Amino acid sequence: MMMEVNYIYQSGFKVELDDKILVFDYSYEKLSNLKKSKEIYFFTSSCADDHFSSAIFHLGAERENVHYYVCKDNLLKSKFNGVKFFLNHIVEKKTRSKIIYTEPHHFYDDNGIRVRTFSSCDDNDAVAYLVEANGKTIFHAGHMNIWSWPDRSEAYNNLAKNKFIAEVDKLKKFHIDIAFLIVDPRQESCYADGFDYFMRHTDTDRVYPCHFKNKKKIISFLLKDEISKPYREKIQLTTDYLE
Repeated sequence: MMMEVNYIYQSGFKVELDDKILVFDYSYEKLSNLKKSKEIYFFTSSCADDHFSSAIFHLGAERENVHYYVCKDNLLKSKFNGVKFFLNHIVEKKTRSKIIYTEPHHFYDDNGIRVRTFSSCDDNDAVAYLVEANGKTIFHAGHMNIWSWPDRSEAYNNLAKNKFIAEVDKLKKFHIDIAFLIVDPRQESCYADGFDYFMRHTDTDRVYPCHFKNKKKIISFLLKDEISKPYREKIQLTTDYLE
């Protein structure tokens, strides 16, 4: 059974299955080789600029077999003045019926796949996705992470951590074939706190680091870091990381 993974940029990935292509958090770089014979699924975990581009709607405008899962987060409501404005000014009319708006803690059984959403644990009410397709289970964290910001209070950071742990607890019952998880250099010594907790507390076969923009040296650091020792062989790299 085919399952090929390509890194796009930041949190963006393309997962190609036998008859489907799943695209997560497309934002910046070019996206090619979307085979016309396959169903295409776009997942947007947030409307933040590094997780979303309206170009996804142009990419699928000429094709019938394209589906969209777009997070109805606070940024969509503020940046685009709500769904109505978003539809009228960003999305072509023929594409609008293909969009499913997602919110945390919902289940969507449509278009030949099963999708569960989880909270991103941030201020924007964004989502993480657990997708079941072709007998495979794929988790994309979006913005879900143990965020620890020096300009925030200890109480705020602890609350964010507890939210993350609560979401991971809900994932423990699933066997996850592939996970896309955050390692963020801006978090300094806490750069992989969420990544590490997730890998130690879930049944995950393979994991791809993301959310580091152009600071790709963080991957080498993670592979050498003592914290990754229990699951180091599960950390996956693609040639796209090096381009």
